[in-house]
Amino acid sequence: MVDTQSELTLHTSGGADDLFDLHEWLNDDRALRGRVTLVETPIREGEMGGVTDCLLILTSAGTVGALAKSLSTWLTVRSSHIKVTVTRGDEEIAVEGKGVEAGNDVEKLLRPLIDRPTDPR
Repeated sequence: MVDTQSELTLHTSGGADDLFDLHEWLNDDRALRGRVTLVETPIREGEMGGVTDCLLILTSAGTVGALAKSLSTWLTVRSSHIKVTVTRGDEEIAVEGKGVEAGNDVEKLLRPLIDRPTDPR
């Protein structure tokens, strides 16, 4: 069985601090370490630096469970409301809320997005 990788893009409704926090959280997970990258928008004329826009996550069948569990736990321990949007190709899912209410359904929501076959380009 071939373990193909899939790219997911993850955005948060919070500021850059939330994205940095989530990046650190996911990279602390041994199964995800090295698979999560901060993505910056290109610097435009008149700007002093790029803006961290999203996280790029390389997942495989072996890491999707770790991603769902880690993201669920991160959402559960948060005390402020946040929306996290996960995109793969032209499909996306969003989880919104705070604490346990946001963390409960992460794996159920992520599974169809991950299980969809990749385009063989």
